[in-house]
This record gives sequence, C-alpha cells and structure tokens, in this order.
Amino acid sequence: MLRLRAKLCSAAKLLRKRSASPYPTVSSKAQALLVACKQRRGAFVKTYRIYSLDSRGRIVGDREIDAENDEEAVFAARSLQRTLVTEVWSRDRRVGRVPPYTAPEKAPIHLGGLK
Repeated sequence: MLRLRAKLCSAAKLLRKRSASPYPTVSSKAQALLVACKQRRGAFVKTYRIYSLDSRGRIVGDREIDAENDEEAVFAARSLQRTLVTEVWSRDRRVGRVPPYTAPEKAPIHLGGLK
C-alpha cells in the first residue's frame, strides 16, 4: 500500500509539471493526492478560498482549496478553468486574480492538398 501511494505521489507531481498551458487541467483527485503527499512529508499546508466574480465584481461562487504556498493556490485556481474572473484569498489577504478562461481555438485540419 505504501508503494502504491508513493507511485501516486510521483504521478500527481509529474502531471502538474507537464502542463505548459497557462490554464492547466488538474483534477481534484490529483490535487488531493498532492496534498496527501505533502502532508505525509510534513509540509505545511494552508487553506485558501477561491471566489468567482461576476461582471459587477460580486461573488457568485466560492470554494476552499488546500495548498502549500500562494503559487500553488493560484495554479489550482487556473486549473478550475472558470469562465468568470477568479480571486484567490488567504484569510484577509488577496493572493491573486485569475482572468476568465477562454478555450483555445482549434486549428483547421488540412488534408494534403485536398480542398
């Protein structure tokens, strides 16, 4: 069981490192694995709140996440791919603001000279 958990920890870390997109997709399961790995190593994990804001700046949704530092909290907010502006807070301190997610356009498919 301990070996399986170690493999899952390294898989979750690898998943996070491979994403080059400014809006990486990290599943909540992978995030939970990362938090469990850090807690096992004795790393200090803080709780952050992620708020989704409408066009008037009012809160329309919130969520709690656990992260080791501010950078990871903002990374997690980006990975949610919200279509609204998102703010990350640690108690009464705003950590970051993430712009709305816009899906990348798909490139047209060209079939070797066929029109």
